[in-house]
Amino acid sequence: MKRMIVTLVCVAVASLTLSVSDVSARPQYKAGFAKLAKGTKIEEAAKKESCNVCHVKGEKKTVRNAFGKALAKGGLNKELYTANKADKAELAKKIDEVMKKFLASEDGAKFKKHIEDGKLPGAE
Repeated sequence: MKRMIVTLVCVAVASLTLSVSDVSARPQYKAGFAKLAKGTKIEEAAKKESCNVCHVKGEKKTVRNAFGKALAKGGLNKELYTANKADKAELAKKIDEVMKKFLASEDGAKFKKHIEDGKLPGAE
């Protein structure tokens, strides 16, 4: 009986371990966008929508909207995060630089226009 309980516990622990996905939340991105949105027409909407500024509401967080996809292509990606995550101040600085550079670029122009018009950049 004891052996059966130990086996069941081991199976349960193994199942839980294997079912946990590789979640890589990056709240620093949200904080970076909040800083960018501060004092603009979209500040409150950005707070309300939170992660959905870049992600599709109701979908897994691996699914990005047009703005999230464009930011990733523009440099706000796993490589930037991985290279700078040990130094929070440096990571925040890099996120700020990438977002500003992206919004100033040709690819970021339509998203910048959305922000200026008071719309969230991922809104279609």
